[in-house]
Amino acid sequence: MLESHDLHPVTSVNWFGAIAYCNWLSQTNGFDSCYNPTNGDVDFTKNGWRLPTEAEWEYAGRGGLTNPYCMFPWGTNYNADGTFANWENSGDPFETTNDYPCTTPVGFYNGSLRYATNYNWPGSQTTYQTSDGSNPYGLYDMGGNVWEWCNDWYMNNYYAYCTNYNIVTNPPGPTLAILSTNDYFPDYATGAPYRCLRGGTWWNGNATNDFDYGHARVSNRDPAWFLGGGPPGDPYGQWSQTGFRVMRREMIPQTVGLFTNLPGVQAGYTLMSPMQGDSTYLLNNNGQYVHTWTSAYTPGRADYLMPNGHLLRTCSLGFAALLNTGGGEGGRVEERDWQNNLVWCYEQNTPTNLTHHDIALLPNGNVLMIMCEEKSLAEVLAAGFQTNSQTQASVTTNGGFLLPDAIIEVQPAAKDGTTNGTIVWQWHVWDHLIQQYDATKANYGVVSNHVELINANSGPLQQFWNHFNGIDYNPQLDQILISSRNQCEIWVIDHSTTTAQAAGHTGGRYGKGGDLLYRWGNPAINNLTDTTHKEMLWQQHCATWIPTNCPGAGHILIHDNGINRANPAYTSIDEIVPPVNANGFYTGASNIYFGPTNYFWQYTNNPATNFYGADIGGAEREPNGDTLITFGIRGTLFEVTSNLQTLWQYVNPVTTTPLAQGSTIPFDPNSNTNFPLETLNEVFKAHRYPPNFSGFAGKDLTPRGTIETYTGAATDTVGLGLPDCWVRSHFGTLSAVTTTSSHSGNGLTDIQEYQYGLDPNVWSSANDGIPDGWALQYGFDPTVASVASLINSNGNTTLQNYTADLNPTNASSRLAFVGVKGDGNSVQLTWIGGNNATQYLLCSPVLVSTQWNTIFTNLPPTGITNHLIQPAGSSNLFYRIEATR
Repeated sequence: MLESHDLHPVTSVNWFGAIAYCNWLSQTNGFDSCYNPTNGDVDFTKNGWRLPTEAEWEYAGRGGLTNPYCMFPWGTNYNADGTFANWENSGDPFETTNDYPCTTPVGFYNGSLRYATNYNWPGSQTTYQTSDGSNPYGLYDMGGNVWEWCNDWYMNNYYAYCTNYNIVTNPPGPTLAILSTNDYFPDYATGAPYRCLRGGTWWNGNATNDFDYGHARVSNRDPAWFLGGGPPGDPYGQWSQTGFRVMRREMIPQTVGLFTNLPGVQAGYTLMSPMQGDSTYLLNNNGQYVHTWTSAYTPGRADYLMPNGHLLRTCSLGFAALLNTGGGEGGRVEERDWQNNLVWCYEQNTPTNLTHHDIALLPNGNVLMIMCEEKSLAEVLAAGFQTNSQTQASVTTNGGFLLPDAIIEVQPAAKDGTTNGTIVWQWHVWDHLIQQYDATKANYGVVSNHVELINANSGPLQQFWNHFNGIDYNPQLDQILISSRNQCEIWVIDHSTTTAQAAGHTGGRYGKGGDLLYRWGNPAINNLTDTTHKEMLWQQHCATWIPTNCPGAGHILIHDNGINRANPAYTSIDEIVPPVNANGFYTGASNIYFGPTNYFWQYTNNPATNFYGADIGGAEREPNGDTLITFGIRGTLFEVTSNLQTLWQYVNPVTTTPLAQGSTIPFDPNSNTNFPLETLNEVFKAHRYPPNFSGFAGKDLTPRGTIETYTGAATDTVGLGLPDCWVRSHFGTLSAVTTTSSHSGNGLTDIQEYQYGLDPNVWSSANDGIPDGWALQYGFDPTVASVASLINSNGNTTLQNYTADLNPTNASSRLAFVGVKGDGNSVQLTWIGGNNATQYLLCSPVLVSTQWNTIFTNLPPTGITNHLIQPAGSSNLFYRIEATR
């Protein structure tokens, strides 16, 4: 060891020396050795220490900075002042011409002021201010200082080779056999293969007009022969640039988080609300969350993003619900903005009505909601339900009532954070029944002659009779799609009707009132089973129309849970082509069940029983043709191609709180034989939103880390509640942020920007001339550009109020003359305005735009009330006041 170099990285070690150390370290600590010391072969299944593969090294070097990818381990700073890393001409106090190797101590670049008395460096500096060169994983010297040996042989085109052969998860490095048939960039002299080096060097790569940044870019790859020689007079030659870093797999089995992310996956961000928690997460495809919302309630099942980026989320009132459906309890719908402020909420929670499961946002801003309603035993019997013991027991033993479903359309009255809303349209199952049990009761008719009506006496009667669990809206056809679980059917109804028409059998765009325009899945409900029409759905969830921007547009996609489909049961995702024309009319007859009789496309697992969820679940088509599936009871989200290949898979790591990686996901204690194997990380259904989604405009989507936790991982090094990866992505270094720092200068600290989900380097997220801090101060969403043109209570637009430093919530806050008094030929002017804007007093003899002249400039801070006396000759003029900031 060189004198005074005990804190420096080891250098001048060849590859076999490095693996010998790995074996020694493994044996010393009771682990299995990974290497054959004779030929260098590695056994990846052993638990000992070894050199990292290239893929592992780069993964560690990036430290999670992948959205966007950063050039250096610490972020985007180019190290122009040499304070982030040790490379050629960095100017550090260890950089001399006669004391080789010119390495710096490990972890030297941590943002601290270093003192010569502590290091005895050869340079003349008494102190040296460093920047934080660590990466988000807390690793130092991943760029610069010394080259680091990797386990791999170097192969010039190995990345392309991996892509061509679909080796995209943990590439192990090329074998000699692969090298022999590929371009591996051999030694020009001998043609021999060499091992790979990563990380850069203190010696070369940053000379004048040399922009290799010390070879310290995270993506830089070098074969061992390509070191560029060594310093003149260095007794160790070029090898004084080489060192190594060792790693050991913890062998913690992965239980949660991102499992698969292959090329071709649909770009975007996935919205997920764990059913046992109070938070909603927005995830990128790398399994990192970029935003969260919280509520006082667990989800009432469904959630969606609105076009403005607000979260529309159902809520479960839990024990406060006045009805108990036995599944999907809700009672409340919330709209929250990007800053998690409650914008609007609606509650339908009475002794006779409760909203549940799903919602659909309409283009006009109204919200469709599923609602159950109480019907007494007397009403049930009067409607023609069978008067047998089963009917009596189902109703009377559960409070004495039945709970059929309805659809309501709620119009928000005000978006002021209060609970409000008016039901402006409604449709009820109860208005569209058919029964042929008792001719003396209501709804009597021949069931098989009325495919448009719902048989009151089909199948077992449960108190939660229909159990609607999904709703979708088709704006082109003005139709509503409903998933009725207990009937094992999907239904389509006309939304163009009035409420009165929706209660009847005529009227509306399609002339059928509120009767079913289309139904599919279980012809036995209306006694219409025949050799062609058989049951196709088994207690399904989440029926949706495929959007117009996706392959299969207009088809219907269904998550079919598959209860009682087969033994053993399995779940499928079914795509069907409904028999509908361009005008929205469905082909069929009143006494024939609707088609199709076959699936257009179907996803099942292999074997099929590997994907069986008796409860919840969802599916949605993506623009690239893939399908995003929610395996609800296991909290697993995955994307499959049309040929059933899984490209992306993520397991929700949240029960009531986030789990640590490797933790066993607990089973739901409420699961039973009807819903086996349900775990506490359930997710009702997830949604993917593209990067260009309108609601993301002006929003900060920088990764904030994984939801799952990792023992010993550095996540908030600075201790300000800010994830390291978020800080580095924005500023390049952890030391850039303090309790009061504000890089945007918009009135918010960097910490507040993080809390509000805003970009801390942007003054105005909406780019509308209004700083984010001012907008938030007065209750505006700073990411919405239309805020600038809103007319506020004082009659000005929001932008005018900011420009003049007026209070937009105060009707009396104005920039205006309040007094004009003539005294001979002089004029006394009095006006009011804000304190922090520059005010300009202008005059003109005529009302022509080119004739106005500035006669007085009032610099801030100004008074609320201001006076100016104009001398003789100032009468008979027009005056006006302006303000700018």
